[in-house]
Amino acid sequence: MTLNARDRRQNIQLLKQEHYDLVIMGGGITGAGIALDAASRGMKVALLEREDFASGASGRSTKMIHGGLRYLKKLQIKNVMQTGKERATLYENAPHVIRREKMLIPFYKGGSFGRLTTSIGLKVYDYLAGVQKDERRQIYRREEVLKKIPQLKAEGLRGAAEYVEYRTDDARLTLEIIKRAVEMGAHCFNYLEAQSFNYDPNGYVEAVVAKDRMTQNTYLVEGDIVLNATGAWAYDFSPEAIVDGMEVRYIKGAHLVFDQKDFPLEDALFFDTEDNKQMVCAIPRGDKTYVGVSSSLYEGKRETPAVSTTDQARLLALINQYLPALNLTTESIESSWAGVASIIIDKHHTGKKGEKSLLKITGDGLVTVTTGKLTGYRELAESVVDEIVAKLGSEKGKTFGACQTMTLPISGGDVGGSEGFAQFIEKAVEAGIAANLTEEEARQLALIYGSNIDQLFNIAKTASPEEMQGLPLPLYLQLRYALEHESLLRPSDFFIRRTGMLYFNLAQMVQYQVEVVRFMARYFSWSIEQIKHYNSELEMALYQATHPVEDDRIVKLTKKEQAVAAAPVIEEISHPKEKENGAELTTHDSSGKEGRAL
Repeated sequence: MTLNARDRRQNIQLLKQEHYDLVIMGGGITGAGIALDAASRGMKVALLEREDFASGASGRSTKMIHGGLRYLKKLQIKNVMQTGKERATLYENAPHVIRREKMLIPFYKGGSFGRLTTSIGLKVYDYLAGVQKDERRQIYRREEVLKKIPQLKAEGLRGAAEYVEYRTDDARLTLEIIKRAVEMGAHCFNYLEAQSFNYDPNGYVEAVVAKDRMTQNTYLVEGDIVLNATGAWAYDFSPEAIVDGMEVRYIKGAHLVFDQKDFPLEDALFFDTEDNKQMVCAIPRGDKTYVGVSSSLYEGKRETPAVSTTDQARLLALINQYLPALNLTTESIESSWAGVASIIIDKHHTGKKGEKSLLKITGDGLVTVTTGKLTGYRELAESVVDEIVAKLGSEKGKTFGACQTMTLPISGGDVGGSEGFAQFIEKAVEAGIAANLTEEEARQLALIYGSNIDQLFNIAKTASPEEMQGLPLPLYLQLRYALEHESLLRPSDFFIRRTGMLYFNLAQMVQYQVEVVRFMARYFSWSIEQIKHYNSELEMALYQATHPVEDDRIVKLTKKEQAVAAAPVIEEISHPKEKENGAELTTHDSSGKEGRAL
């Protein structure tokens, strides 16, 4: 199968024809990693995600591939070594979605980071994690720090340490893993919701009853093993996976985005809160800077977490405490996002820690993976699939090979590794210029799509103004590619997870959201009601990203407000401002059939 949205209705029929070795519920980083590992070993794999891929915590993180420094503080030496090596592996397999990022840790009088202890700690970390020579820690004096970041609070400053972390696009990382899994034979579907299970006569799970949220059709997905990797929803499916005496709680991480004009920053910053209990990251990304705080307990809606007024006020206070010269206000905030994850805690408060095991097999045979992180997704997947291989061998007599993902690039990662990536980009830029893009446009697209860039350039070679429907060429290429290769089904998914524009290029999103919705409406032959619905989703995403909520209250648009919001799109489709030079626009619904011209 492919991830062409046009082929979805045909592809989803495969679920009726196959009996899978492994059925995975959850299309976040954990489910994606397991799907790739299992498919690369030759398993028949199905993956079901009820929303868009990476729509949960996997697309709402701080977008960092951490190297395990936090484990050193707890003297977890083995974890430091494993995490550092795993990060290096990910960088080799996915240099197009992972970037080196210098991280500065200021030392303040009374803070949790002291000059001597941090210097020694980072030196030990460099050794244990196998950090390359050009990435090893640097220690700066107070004057040097203020020269690098003049906005930093001078009072109590003793100096700073600099080390290298890796930044990623979490949603695209997850998506590229899924794309590679599909290339290796996995059947992966977004907007396919696991609703219940079928059981064999012995009471073991033998199939998932799944509902296609795009058509409302129901499918029975049969598999030898069903794996629950639904993140914050894992215990909804498998409450038996919770050990006696423990309980599930939810934590939220909040993030704010600023323009570099308001928050200029070259190197990332890592500092603690006044109580030294939480860490705050300030990270540059293009012409924006985003700030995230480590998680706090959360009791709101898991499906729609949002930055609250309390989150916003707290983050602004922390930023202005350490960088008072910026004097940031709520007016400085361009966008925001929040993510929710589950944790297991001791409900009797005896000091007992949460479960160490990440894998639970309950009495009905359901396999549940209880947690996962961006940095360790590949290693976690390897250990989980190793157990699944053993289980399939002992119970079904099936044999599968060893893990392949240590040296397997994800989709777009066939660029010659981290060392060959720069040369790859230069060659791609030349090809992009030949395909009618500017040098900067070609470079930016190549940096995002890696070795998949040729598919965008091929579209560019034949693109015409009539086909582009008012979209600038780079955005048109991204939209076409997402529709044809990334299972793009809704406009909000394009602006949030395929491009990140809702967070990091809000002005361009607002400028072209009508054109994107119009293009997709014609492509899928949407009805007026569908246009209203999908445009309402987009408007709500925009509102949520730019307006804090009170006490995690989620606002919904009324039907009247939906109609008003969709009116410009409907008007553009019904009466386009510029005719398409007489060319008839052929549309396709998601079954692949040609539709009427709009």
